[in-house]
This record gives sequence, structure tokens and C-alpha cells, in this order.
Amino acid sequence: MKKADLSANKSNLNLEWFMGIMSGTSLDGVDLAAVCFHGDQIHDIVTHYVEYPEALRTELAHTALSPTFNCIQFGELQVKLGKFYADCALQFTQQPKYQAKIGQQELKAIGNHGQTIRHHPKGAHAFTMQIGDPHYLCMALKTPICYDFRSMDMAAQGQGAPLAPLFHEAFFPSAPDLKQSVYTVVLNLGGIANITVLEHKITGEIKTHACDTGPANTLLNQWVYRHLKQSFDKNGAWGASGECNITLLQRLLQHPYFEAPTPKSTGPEIFNIDWLDSQLKSLNLSNEDVQATLYHFTVESVAMHIEKLLSQTHSSSGQNKIIIAGGGTRNPLLMELLQTRLATLAVVMSSEDFNLDPEFLEAAAFAWLAKQRFYNKPVNTFNFTGATQPIVLGSMIVPAFID
Repeated sequence: MKKADLSANKSNLNLEWFMGIMSGTSLDGVDLAAVCFHGDQIHDIVTHYVEYPEALRTELAHTALSPTFNCIQFGELQVKLGKFYADCALQFTQQPKYQAKIGQQELKAIGNHGQTIRHHPKGAHAFTMQIGDPHYLCMALKTPICYDFRSMDMAAQGQGAPLAPLFHEAFFPSAPDLKQSVYTVVLNLGGIANITVLEHKITGEIKTHACDTGPANTLLNQWVYRHLKQSFDKNGAWGASGECNITLLQRLLQHPYFEAPTPKSTGPEIFNIDWLDSQLKSLNLSNEDVQATLYHFTVESVAMHIEKLLSQTHSSSGQNKIIIAGGGTRNPLLMELLQTRLATLAVVMSSEDFNLDPEFLEAAAFAWLAKQRFYNKPVNTFNFTGATQPIVLGSMIVPAFID
């Protein structure tokens, strides 16, 4: 990713710090990124990660999959999570690495995605719900908080997701390594996998396509938690001990979501452990073989979406680039399978090749979205969410002393 020219005197640069906070459907923890912007380029970035306490993770997982909520329990969880976000952000600002980079410089605003507990983009009353009361974060940090980024998109008849492509199309096209590409694909491996396809036109215009491709880590994490009581499959070791079952894989890939047209988005409401159990009926498989098959399910569902888009062009694989990011990059088995499967489609890279830690791409995206909301800048998500008009994403609250 292209950074701003660092040769200029910092005092002469219009530098602004924004923070992004992201906790995805994989439910592993909270990613925080403080990003220094120079215009629309990243000048600097500081990151931090806090793992969810087991009790909070379990409560969030139960709520996300429960068909109904107890009002009191739901309200208390909303506040409990809001306080946890505030603690995470305070912990981050007290880190030596944060103090060394930012110190007493002003943090303009924080973009907090919240924890998705329901994403229901279809029907007459489509909605999305991210929890974590932002007022506690505002009080603790004495900083404007931007939140609820998806609801306005849905009010404009969009899917509410994915939103990260807005950040991808603002930054990646300027990178020198990508200027000769026909297609640049940004693949994010969170709980759900999503792709942004940047089509580089001869005219210099960038056309953006994007969608969720299906599960990345969510089923892998749910299955390993059920059987090993671990929050994730460390280094892919458990999955590597099993073998992919073709019958199960074919069943999983028959889900109608994969043939649905874009714009589309999905979540653990659809791809969850109960759905997996329904696909396992009449199959006598070891737990390890199921886990191994889930790895191939993630890889194939990603590849089939990328192939569908790239089949529209006659470009060679060397002219296309795939940039991989997200928490799934920590899993060597998943990365090995993806690199092998995608190598015939494009040159496979990491967001690290563009000075952006793969695990904090989404947190950086919500720092950027906070900047857009802070300055009331409208965005256009029509190509990937279906929103019918440009919109300003998110709500914003401010502490009492802000002008």
C-alpha cells in the first residue's frame, strides 16, 4: 500500500489520527488500529489486539445463534461489551508503542464496528444488529465515536455488507505493484470470507465488485470448540490430522448461497454448527475428517467466487493479483491450501506486502470509515451492497467538550 511521502516535515503535513475497532464473527477478540492519515493515504499505523475472555466469548456466541433474546440479558450484554471495548481502547492508548507514535496528538474520532449478533439482509424488514454500547467508549476516551455503520446502507436498500471494499478501493489501486494488474482481488479471511475485486480499466477508472463468499473461520472455530474446547485450530494442526471427505464437501458446496447473484452477504446465521450437523447426517466421519473438509470448503467457496469474476476476462494469471488479509492468515494450513488453489488464477500476495498487517486490515478500514463519517463524506456502495444512492455511513456521538 502506498504511504504518504515521509520526507516532508511533519509540521507541514495535514496529519490526522483515527482509530478503528473491529471484532468479527470469528469471536476470537478485538482488533484495534490507530491510523494516521495524510489526506487519503496512510502515513502511519499502530495496532493492538485483545482476546475475548472465555465467559464473554461464550455469551456472545450463544446470543448470536439464539433465535430469541431475553430482554434483560440482552441489555446487560450490550453494556458489558461496551465497557469491554472501552477497556480495550484505554489499554491500547497506554501502550508504549501508542505513546511513542501518538503521545498527546489529537485522536479525531474512533470507528467502532461492534459485534454482529444478527445479519438479516433479506425480506421486507431487513436489518443488521451490532452490539456494544458506544457511550462507554465515548466517556472513557473523551473522543467522538462513530458506530452503527451498516444501518444506513440497509435503509438505502443495500445489504449492509460488505463495507471494507470502500477502504480497499481508496488505497490499493495507488500501489505501484498493482498498476499493471487487470484485476486486483482483496481477500479477507474473518469469520466470514469476503472479496473485493478491483477491475482496472484501460481508461484508468477502477470498477469495484465485492461480496461475501461464505465461511472462512466461523465453522472451523465452532467445530474445534465443540470437540476440543479450543477457540481456534492452532496452526491448523487438528485439520491437518484429518482427510477431506469429498461427499461432505460436495454437500456443503450445494448451499444455494453460492449460486445466488450479487450483491449478497451472509453470516453465521446461515453457516453455523446446526447447519453443519444437518449436512453430516448419514455420514460416519471422524471429527478430524470433518475439520479437514471444512478447510477445503472455505478454500473452494472462495475460489469459485473469484473464478466466476475472473472468467469474464482473458487476462493471464500473471496480470491478476490476490491480496490476502484477515485473522485466517495466522493459520498455516488454510494459507497453504489457499495459495495452492489460487496460484493458477493470480499472483498471491499478502497485505503485509503493502505495509499493512493482515490481521488489522478491517480495523484500519473502520478507522477510515470513521474519517468519512467525521467529515460527513458520502460513499457509494451500489456495486457491492446494492444501496440505491450515495450515503453517509454511521452515527456519531461526541463528549460534552467537543465543539
